[in-house]
Amino acid sequence: MYFKNNFVKRLFFLAICVFFIAGALLSAAFIFTYIHHEHDYGGFQGNCGTCAHLLAVENLLKYFFCVISGAAFGIGCFTVTLSILKSADFYTAFSTLVLLKVRFNN
Repeated sequence: MYFKNNFVKRLFFLAICVFFIAGALLSAAFIFTYIHHEHDYGGFQGNCGTCAHLLAVENLLKYFFCVISGAAFGIGCFTVTLSILKSADFYTAFSTLVLLKVRFNN
């Protein structure tokens, strides 16, 4: 995706995050509201429509949890690795003739 400036890019990704969080919260609210519903088995093939929606929402929340926990684990591992490497201080400076400001006169 090509964005002309950084503000539009940030606004776009902020909107994606807001929709992601709103979807998770509304899914949880739906589960809490209809967890003890009266079953209506007159629906398609004798299945309860509300139970089918509850199952779909539960699967959505499981997917959200897996994605969020995987991202948190990855970020945590990256942070720990970076802090270990930073504390070990493996920095080696390259000494070239230009960096040492050696002058060649012929």
